[in-house]
Amino acid sequence: MKKCKIMVSSLIGIMTRSVSCKANGDMMFVEQLPMSIKLFVQKNFPNLAIAYAEKKKSTQGKGYVVNLNNGTELYFNVSGSWNMIDCKSDALPVSLIPTKVFDVVDRRFTNAQFVKIVKRNQGCEIVMSNGVVLRFDMNGEVA
Repeated sequence: MKKCKIMVSSLIGIMTRSVSCKANGDMMFVEQLPMSIKLFVQKNFPNLAIAYAEKKKSTQGKGYVVNLNNGTELYFNVSGSWNMIDCKSDALPVSLIPTKVFDVVDRRFTNAQFVKIVKRNQGCEIVMSNGVVLRFDMNGEVA
């Protein structure tokens, strides 16, 4: 009976505090994320919750990976600015797509959604739900 109580209380503790369980990043509580990241998620994904978060170290530098409860993955640099947002099959929030890029793509691909955006040194890369990958320069022109 005592073991059962310990297991139940452990499970409740895990469920009430979102943590990362992946081996290639440092486990962290959602509350430990920089405030800018938490505000970004609240503003752009108001109906979703953070499932878990990781502090990562890679060849591109340090940063954070945030996974939302619908599978969306958000990548941030160490200062809290986003680098990549992958909504898988869900649509990206329109607020994250530069206006000029949105206008160009929306006219050409009326039946496809934006599902992924990646910031690049010289612009950004957009992935559409139909598999089309488009690259744009800093001025929003197709590269």
